[in-house]
Amino acid sequence: MELTLRFHDSTQTRFSNDCVISLDFATSTWSVGPTSRDPWGDPASQSWPTQLASGYKQSGTFEVKDNGVIWIWDQWGTPSSGMVPEKHNTLIIRDAPTSESDTIHLSGSVRIYDGRNAVFKDVVVPWTRKSTVGQPSLTEKLRFFPRVLRNADFQKQGVLFGEETAIAKDCKWVVIDPNRHKLEIWEKSSPTADFVTSGQALNASVFTNGPMVHARNDGNKYLLGAEYFARGILYDASSGVLVRSFSDSLKTIKRNWDRAADEVFEGPPYGDVIGLRRNINARAPQSSMHLGYFGRDSGTGFESYKIGLGDPAGLTEASGGLYSPAILNYQVTPDAHGPNQWFYWGLAPLKPEGSEGADLRDALAAYAAAGGPKPVTGLIVGLFYHSGGGGGIVQHLADIGVRDAVKLDGGDSVLLGHDKTVLWGDGMSGYKRVWMRWGFAFYPY
Repeated sequence: MELTLRFHDSTQTRFSNDCVISLDFATSTWSVGPTSRDPWGDPASQSWPTQLASGYKQSGTFEVKDNGVIWIWDQWGTPSSGMVPEKHNTLIIRDAPTSESDTIHLSGSVRIYDGRNAVFKDVVVPWTRKSTVGQPSLTEKLRFFPRVLRNADFQKQGVLFGEETAIAKDCKWVVIDPNRHKLEIWEKSSPTADFVTSGQALNASVFTNGPMVHARNDGNKYLLGAEYFARGILYDASSGVLVRSFSDSLKTIKRNWDRAADEVFEGPPYGDVIGLRRNINARAPQSSMHLGYFGRDSGTGFESYKIGLGDPAGLTEASGGLYSPAILNYQVTPDAHGPNQWFYWGLAPLKPEGSEGADLRDALAAYAAAGGPKPVTGLIVGLFYHSGGGGGIVQHLADIGVRDAVKLDGGDSVLLGHDKTVLWGDGMSGYKRVWMRWGFAFYPY
């Protein structure tokens, strides 16, 4: 079993490469380097990142613990150098797979615990893996949703994550049963709250970023970031934080940086954002841009969800300020924005009628027999990819039966995760973590 670890440091700066670690549950041993996925690849591109410091072994042992974690053991020190070899618990894998046949635990986090470089101690990074057992694929087109409905993990949880790296770089998808998970709009707690960690704190089944957001005075994003940091430093210097007590300094610094963030970034969204559950009612200024929205009305079933042009009038949990719908009533508009990081939300009605719907009818029956709480009339699908363009990627959504789809704010604004795990967005720049404010989240009910 292969886990991909996306390492970064305490400032969220990505390391030189991801690391692929293979777990052999039969022998309780691990190894890194070229893998079955890319056996002829450059070993360095799949091994330990250079930033972690040299000296890590390429293999060792591991222990599966009864609290849902795996301990990765390493050993360093040689008698010839005057050092007694000692075992070190270098990594702790959380939400860990329990066996080679585990199809439930597909992602989680890793804590750098007792490594060779103390600078990285307690840094937490994400891990992901591919399921090799019955994983549905977008390339199966209209067979995709029947495969999802028959998937044991989806039957148990009502949500399923997958990867499609053959379609596009870093391509990931999620499918949600709206009968079991409902949408809510979320907003971070303060101007300087970290957008990524705020998403992790939601404890949601799925969380993403949301609308495009104005700065106070729109301009070059890098200059805005520089202005934010310059103001924060200036306010700290002028308020004399260095001569105050420790607790008073912390409060003053928080006020200073909240002020800087408010003055630079705290502009309105590009479209109305409404969240009845959290008393969110952010109104957008008038605009000539043709933007889209995604959300639901006071209901929670599939028919309550809407994607369309303009602002989300009459909805109770929804956000405008998204890109113009890429698919509307099954009609695809080619993506003209080119390569970047993009995430789409899509609505897919399930149509089991007629002879062509036999496979879907059987899959719906299997899902109901497995404990599906209500008849499923449609599913919600999210799709992330990095690179691509020209409409080719969104066509995969149309091919699986998505009726409507809309794209969120892109580039380094994209955030995708579940529970406390970030699947994409851990490399979000510091000023974007301050700038971003609202997002989408799904919760079980």
